Amino acid sequence: MQKKGIFLISLSLLFTFILFVFAKDDPSVLIRKPVLAVAQISALFGMILFSYAFLLSSRFSFLENIFGGLDKIYKLHQISGRLSFILIITHFIFLVFNYIQNTSILSMLLFPGKTLSYNLGILSLWSMCFVLSAILYLAIDYQWFVRIQSFFIIPFSLGVVHMLLISSDSSRYLPLTIFLILHTAIAYVSWIYKALLYPIIGPRFEYQVETLKVYSEDVVVLTIAPCNKKMPFLPGQFAYVRFNSIGVRKEFHPFSIASSPSENSIRLAIKTSGDFTTQLKTLKIGEKAILMGPYGRFCERFFGRKDAVCVAGGIGITPFLGMLHYLKDAKLPLVKNLHLFYSVKNWQTALFQRELENISYIEKNLSLNVIHTEKGGRLNVEMIRNTLGELKDKLYFLCGPKLMMEDLAGQLKRMSIPAKNIIYEDFSYK
Repeated sequence: MQKKGIFLISLSLLFTFILFVFAKDDPSVLIRKPVLAVAQISALFGMILFSYAFLLSSRFSFLENIFGGLDKIYKLHQISGRLSFILIITHFIFLVFNYIQNTSILSMLLFPGKTLSYNLGILSLWSMCFVLSAILYLAIDYQWFVRIQSFFIIPFSLGVVHMLLISSDSSRYLPLTIFLILHTAIAYVSWIYKALLYPIIGPRFEYQVETLKVYSEDVVVLTIAPCNKKMPFLPGQFAYVRFNSIGVRKEFHPFSIASSPSENSIRLAIKTSGDFTTQLKTLKIGEKAILMGPYGRFCERFFGRKDAVCVAGGIGITPFLGMLHYLKDAKLPLVKNLHLFYSVKNWQTALFQRELENISYIEKNLSLNVIHTEKGGRLNVEMIRNTLGELKDKLYFLCGPKLMMEDLAGQLKRMSIPAKNIIYEDFSYK
C-alpha cells in the first residue's frame, strides 16, 4: 500500500493527539491521571480510524492514487476497522478502571440509566460488538458480508452523538470538535456514496453476453460486448459484475478481466466455486450485464524494464491473459525477460495452455512453464530457481489461491527477495 495513504492516516492521528493535549487547561493532568488519559485518547483515535474505515470501503476511484490498488485499500480498511474496535474497547476498559471506586459513575458506564450521553456510549459499544460478531462468526457469503458491514453506521452514529454530548474535551474544545466533525462528515459521505449512490452514479457500464462456454473443470468462460460505451481499463484490472438473468442472483461480484484493452469485448474466466458462480452456467446469449469499475493496480509495474516472473495458480491465470494479450496486440517492444509459471492440476485443467503457447511463439522473450501438480507436486520457489537460476533483480507477480500466494511470497522473502518486488492482490473479505 502506498506510503502517502499511511502518512495521511498517521497525520490525522497526530493532529488528534496534539488537539487533545491543547484541550487540557493543565496538560500535567495527563501525567497525574494516566489511566483516564489513555481512556480518552483511545476513544478519539478509535473514532478517527472508524471514520477512515468508512472512507476506505467507499470505492471512490481517487483512493487508489493515495492508498494503492483496491485490494490494498480493503486490507487497510480491515486493519483500521479492527484497530478502531480495539481502541474503543480500550476506552471502555480504562474508564472502568479509572472509576472503579466511584460507584455512581461506574454504574452509568456499565448499565443504561437516566443519562443519555452515557446510554449512547453503551449502545454504541454493544451494537458494534454485535455487528462485528455477525461478520466474524456467522458462515455468510460475500453479499451478506457486504450487507452486514453497512450496519456499522449504527454504532458509529451512536458513538458520534455520545462524543458530542458527553462532557469531555471533544465537546468543550472547539478546534478538536471541528476536527472530529470533519472526519465524521467524511465517514457519512463515504457511507451514503457506497450504500445509496454508488449503484446509480458510480462507474457503470452496460454489456451483454456474447459467448459462453462451460468447461467440465467447473470453469465458465464468457465474453461480453458493450451495449453502448466501452469500459476503459488497464490490462490485469478487474470489475464488479452483475448479470440481469432470471437464473442468476442480482449481485455484484469482482472478476478479473482476461482480455486486452485493445479488444472491443471483455472476456471473463470464472471458477464456479459457489452458488452465484455456479448459476452463471445458465446465462444466455444477449442477456445484460452491469460492470462497475475498473479497479486494481496489478499491472502497474509489469510493463517496465525489469525482468518479471509471473506465477498463476489455476484460474489465477486470468489477469496475465489480459496483460500478455495487450503486450502482443499493442506490439510493445519487449526489452526484458518474462517467465510465466502456470500451475494446474493436470493437462485437462490447463485450459489456456494452447493460447499461452501461441503468445510465447510470438513474444520470443516470454518463456512458458506449465506445472502439473498431480505429477510434480505443488509449485515452490526451488522449482522456480531451478528454471531461472538467479532469483534476484526480478519482479514477482502472483495470482491464484490465497494460501498459494502467501506461501510463495513467504518463500521468496526467505530468499531475500524484497517485499516491494512481490506483487499480488488478495481479495479475501475476512
